[in-house]
Amino acid sequence: MIDLAQKNWHWIRAEDGVLGGVCLGMARQFDLSPLLVRIVWLMSVMFFGTGLALYVACLIAFPRSDKLDHAHDKMIMGVCARIGQRGDIEVGLARLIALFLLCSTFGAALIGYIVLHFVLNQNNKSIV
Repeated sequence: MIDLAQKNWHWIRAEDGVLGGVCLGMARQFDLSPLLVRIVWLMSVMFFGTGLALYVACLIAFPRSDKLDHAHDKMIMGVCARIGQRGDIEVGLARLIALFLLCSTFGAALIGYIVLHFVLNQNNKSIV
């Protein structure tokens, strides 16, 4: 099991953010000004149009900093949590990638997600 207190989290939301805590969480973790992150995010919303969809995806995928002890709990089938534990990547990043694949493949990645649910065993032991 991963010791969540010792893990260096980067992909998290702040519990005291303005809307969902995404910008403040990223600013704190990457040692940037929250105002700078919010301005860049607002510009991506206004000029590129993808910022709002990305913000909502980050809001869904990233765990809040005050609830990191529940970050590896199942959201849908627990696939992203198991990928995060096995691949030693943050569960928020695994969930963000899964959301991106789901949207970019128009749902075809859902088949792969369901297959991974059955392939990745529940107790994190090797399949071989």
